Amino acid sequence: FTQQNRSFPATLLFMVIVADVCARPRVVTRALAFIAWSAAGVAAHAVIQIAFVLKTKAYAFHPLWYYRRMMGPYENPIDLATYLMVVGFVLLAYALTRRGQARRRIVALVVLTALCLAETRALGAWLGASAGLLALTILGPAFRRAGLIALLVAAALMVVALQREGRLSEVMARSDAGVMDRWAMWQAALGMIRDRPVLGHGLNTFMANYLTYWVGGERQPRYAHNCYLQVAAETGVAGLTAFLWLLGSLFTCLIQRIRQVGEPHRLLLLGLCAGLVAFVVQAGIDTNFYSLRQAALFWTLSGLAIGLSERAAADPPKVV
Repeated sequence: FTQQNRSFPATLLFMVIVADVCARPRVVTRALAFIAWSAAGVAAHAVIQIAFVLKTKAYAFHPLWYYRRMMGPYENPIDLATYLMVVGFVLLAYALTRRGQARRRIVALVVLTALCLAETRALGAWLGASAGLLALTILGPAFRRAGLIALLVAAALMVVALQREGRLSEVMARSDAGVMDRWAMWQAALGMIRDRPVLGHGLNTFMANYLTYWVGGERQPRYAHNCYLQVAAETGVAGLTAFLWLLGSLFTCLIQRIRQVGEPHRLLLLGLCAGLVAFVVQAGIDTNFYSLRQAALFWTLSGLAIGLSERAAADPPKVV
């Protein structure tokens, strides 16, 4: 197995550990403060990088010169976008549980993460963020009006940004290079699934088999850029069903707890749930679950949400 496949059980086990630790008093509060400081550092790094690297020819070797999109401390803009997308929802909920100057500082950080997310120009993360906003409006009546407005504004800005880059017609017509490349990878994945639908080709075999099922795009081993198709290609319908059952159980548990607990636990669970929804939606067109750092982020926040839900059930007072 490769590092990516070994990391799955490790990150899943880490979720269990995090859930157990976060069920203890005040652990979630400290964890959220750490997330806020970390997000501030990541956003500051990304802004400084854009401000100086692209203006200094001495840094011409930097990957940012290739992407010309905000990427921060990550290897590419999509990974940064995934982080900002998920953490932004968590920070929004955290801000609503604070008061005074603390709330204003965190709200400012939420705005900064949203602006950085826009600058990554990662379409998959934008779609994931839209799904997270939709989940927030459905699950949280208090967010309904603001959430719908934010969703409409985000959709309009996405259209404007694509139009400004001249990509809107290409994306809609499926002639965009990224869209066409993904379409080719998905066709290859579907070919693998057709040949071995029940148990798949085996863990970590997608890249090894990719050229056999290649139908276009770059002729080199690739990930499917659709985590669910790749899971099905490698472990069959049986593996995909088990994976979706795990995700379904996680969200069922969180939604039930959101409806049962009071404030501020409910706000925090809403933010965590929205961020996790955004992640699983983006995973449908990117490699989230096959990237160690992104998978670790998802399962860690899942553990934090489960621990918080258990703590909320056992300790209703306003102490998280």
